Amino acid sequence: MSNDTISLPRLPAALPELTAAESPDYRQLWHLAVSGRFPISMIRGRYQIRRGDLPEIAKKLGRLCCNLWRRARGATNRVR
Repeated sequence: MSNDTISLPRLPAALPELTAAESPDYRQLWHLAVSGRFPISMIRGRYQIRRGDLPEIAKKLGRLCCNLWRRARGATNRVR
């Protein structure tokens, strides 16, 4: 793998460096990636993300995940 890409399993650890927000877990990121929410490439059987795309991905995830986390917290708070 080259230094200009990051593998999808490493993405949750890389995102907090770009944003103060909590990072989604690997399963959530995998689902978003394969559904086309952000650009990925398959290189030697592994999903890879260009490091240059990380700021845009963090921005998109901030909008997407913020809404998901709010809904999840709201649903958890309601079930008592």
